[in-house]
Formats: sequence, structure tokens, C-alpha cells
Amino acid sequence: MKNESGPNSTKHSVFFLKNAQHDTKSLEVYLERRDFIVQSASVIQTGINKINESKPGYVFAAWDHADSSVRSIMSQLPEDTVVIPYITSTSNADARKLMTLDVPLKMFPPLTGPAIQRLILKYEKETHFLKSQNQSLVSYKKDPNENKIFVSKGERFQQMNSVVSIRPDQESAKLLFFDSVTDLTLEKPTAQFSEHLHVKLSETQKKTLELKFDGKIKEDLKEIIETAKESTSPENQQIVYCMLIQAIDCSGLILLNTGWNMNLEDAASALCSWANELTFQYHKNEGLKNIYQSEVFSVTTLNDLNIFQICNNKSSIQKEIIIDGKNTVLAFFDLQYNPFNLEPVENNDYLSVDFNCLREDSNITFDLFFQLKKNKKMLKIFKKEAQLSGTELHSVSEKKLLPLLIAINDEMLWFKYGVEVYLKKL
Repeated sequence: MKNESGPNSTKHSVFFLKNAQHDTKSLEVYLERRDFIVQSASVIQTGINKINESKPGYVFAAWDHADSSVRSIMSQLPEDTVVIPYITSTSNADARKLMTLDVPLKMFPPLTGPAIQRLILKYEKETHFLKSQNQSLVSYKKDPNENKIFVSKGERFQQMNSVVSIRPDQESAKLLFFDSVTDLTLEKPTAQFSEHLHVKLSETQKKTLELKFDGKIKEDLKEIIETAKESTSPENQQIVYCMLIQAIDCSGLILLNTGWNMNLEDAASALCSWANELTFQYHKNEGLKNIYQSEVFSVTTLNDLNIFQICNNKSSIQKEIIIDGKNTVLAFFDLQYNPFNLEPVENNDYLSVDFNCLREDSNITFDLFFQLKKNKKMLKIFKKEAQLSGTELHSVSEKKLLPLLIAINDEMLWFKYGVEVYLKKL
């Protein structure tokens, strides 16, 4: 029986297409006691047949299922079926596959009855809200020079000074909406608009980060600096500490730069505190935290750049303290091309990189590969320590030798390269 679409519906039907080793009994009992109709199957084709027959309102599909055909399930079900991929595994490879999946709803472990119930009720409430909105809440502006429709929705977009640009499909345009603040099931809602839209930190987020710094972080930094004074020489080399983060409605770089000889462990505590404010919906689950926050790393090859000036002029937000004439700054940068976006590929020993992050006349500290489609052989396109030329990069793009891959163990080297390129570009 198909559930009703209103937010006050009391009857919901749920189907679990699960791993054979995943026991959903406790989930089923919890949901059935709350008036859910629950079915399950572990064999893919059996599950698809049952789903097409019973037409449940929601299908929870195990994306880490032993049978990889589960990933084509959406093409085998009616379009109005709400499919929610989930994983029970805590491996980084499975988490990445789910994280990069372009769907509005997804669930990471642990999968619990209360979490499922909240997700369904929240989804129905927001869907009902959007359907019931008066057209006056949506503003249209037609660009006479381009075949686009611009849509802005609500006060949130006004505060962020952004509009969503959607290219019409032939004669009709489909208007898409998302809530970038409240929908915690979305990895990054603006991903599908990345060519048109760059979402900035909201004023609320900025104030939260500023308050966080002005409290414990500032006091901790002062204590660290008092200790660092003993090991700081007049010729102290500039060290920049970095962390890349992926949040709900922004992704970016948190950077700590100081004139004092601060060690990585001490710098990491300040960076992590800010990161947790931006990725609060994930950091409560330590098993997934490293998917949304990179390790803290240092960049030491930026002596030709004035990092303090870059932070002051280019960052979305910066906070600083000056002790004995030496400056320490903590800053956040929104990233248009985020080196944190490393996507999984069929070969779990490699990761796909964003080609837009590569820049001519830059030196790479890792090998770059391309996988041949016919025999799956890895072809080394660029060797470690090579300097990339514009001609070579253009040739790679022209010959469609994409995506380029790095070895999974070179992830941190890629992060460092991406940050260096980004800061030099500023």
C-alpha cells in the first residue's frame, strides 16, 4: 500500500533491500510498533519483484551489498519510488561511494529505527511544504541573452547573495529546490549546480565560527604560543597548517598561519574545533569523521607568499591574535575547486582527482594515472616530481585521458598540492 504524501500521514510502507548478513529485525520491530508496514529481502531480483508488486513508499537499499547490481535498482523501479541508499559498513571505500552518490537522501551507519523515522517524517514535511508554497514565494528572472531560468527561494538565498541557475530541458524547465541548512541527509546540495553556483558561508555560520574562536580556541592558542616562544628563532620558517572540510552547504580550507614555531599537534586542536563547527552533523560519529575532515597537514613551500595578507583579503572569515609583535591567524576559505573531492573508482587502490585542480607550471609530488578501458591497465601519465606544462594538460583533456587517478596512499600529497596551487592562484 502506497503511503499518503502529507506530513500528517500515519501509515508508511518501508522496504529493506539488505545485505544477507544484515539483521534488520530490530529495525522492523521498532518501525512496526510505530505503525509502519515493513518488508525486506536480501536477494536483489527477489526484492525488486516484491517492491514492484507492493509499491512501498520508501526503499532502503544497501549500497554495500555483495551483489553490485543493487546500484542499478533506481532504473528498475517506478520513478515515484523514494530510494534511500545506505551502508552498514564503516570502511572508507564504501563510505566514499555513498558520499559521492548524487541522490537527495542517503544514510550512513549506524542505521537505527529512530533515525529512519526522523528521516521519513522530515522528508515528508519538507516535500509537503514545497508543494504547498504559493508561487509568490518563488521569483523568476529571465536572462534575455542566455537560455536559462534563475530561481531564488526564501530569505536564505538572499542572505547568501546567491541564485540557482538551471538550464531548461528543451522547451520546459524543471525547478529544483533544496534546503541547504536543515537537510542533513545531503552531502553537498549544490554539487549539481557547481558550474553555476558558488555557495558562501551564511552570516549565521560566520558568527558561530567567530564566537568559537573568541572563546576556548583563542585561550588555547595563547597558551600554545607561550610554550612556542622558547623554540622560535628570528629566522623561523613560515609554516602553514591546513585542514580540508566538506560540510552540508560549503566546502573549504581551514588554515592556521603563525609567526611562532607551533607544532602540528597543537595546531590540530585549534583547526579541529573550527572544523567541528562546520561539520557538526558528522563529527558525532567518529567512524565517519575522516570522510568529511582531512587530517591536519602542513605546507612549508609558500615563502614567496604573504599568507597573512591572503587571509586578510581572500578568506571568508579570519580571526587573529598578536602576541609580542608576532601574528597568528585562523582563517576559512570557501573552495570553488575543492581538492578534498577525491572520488572512488572501480579499483580500490586508486582515487579519481579533480582535473580542474591541476595547474600548469606546478610541480607534482605524486604519480598521475589513467586506466585503460579495454584491459583495465594503469597507464602512468605524469611521473612524481614532474612539472606540468599547459601543453601537456591540454593534451590530456583533448585526448580524453580522464579521469586522472592517484594511488590511494598519495591522498595527503594531493591535498598539499591542491592547497599550494589554490593559495598561489589567489
